[in-house]
Order: sequence, then C-alpha cells, then structure tokens
Amino acid sequence: MRSVLAWKNMPLRWPIGLSWLLYLTLDIYNAPGWLWGMAITLVIILFAGVMYDKMNSNIIELKPKSVMLLGEEDESNKVQPSVYRQ
Repeated sequence: MRSVLAWKNMPLRWPIGLSWLLYLTLDIYNAPGWLWGMAITLVIILFAGVMYDKMNSNIIELKPKSVMLLGEEDESNKVQPSVYRQ
C-alpha cells in the first residue's frame, strides 16, 4: 500500500473531464453503437480504478503551519536562556 495525502488536502482527480470530452467527441462524429459501448466501458474502468486507488491508500494528514502575523517573532528560533550558569 502506498501513502498519499488526505482527500481534504488535495484536489480530486476523477476522470469527469475526460468523460465529457469523450461523450462530446462521439456525439459530434455520430459514432456507431459499438464504439459508444467501448467508450462507456473505458469510462467505467477508469472510475473503478480511481475508486480502488482512493480506497486502498494510506492517508497522510498535513499538520497546519502556524501563521505569523506582521510584527510577531518566531518562537522556534529564539535561544533559550541557560539554566546552568558558570
């Protein structure tokens, strides 16, 4: 299993645009019925592949970065005073 970002952290990549392009192309050229059947089968296989990939992936959550406002200092870069003094 591979690790991927969580769905909420990345855009969806469903083949919807390809489906519409395929539909419009077949409609414009008056494709025969067997070609429509092959195209619909291809789209179903693509959607099934995307669903399988989304369901069988490890999810990685992104930790939100702290937002610094103008004039604020970054606390992580400050030098901490030493407890032990000579």
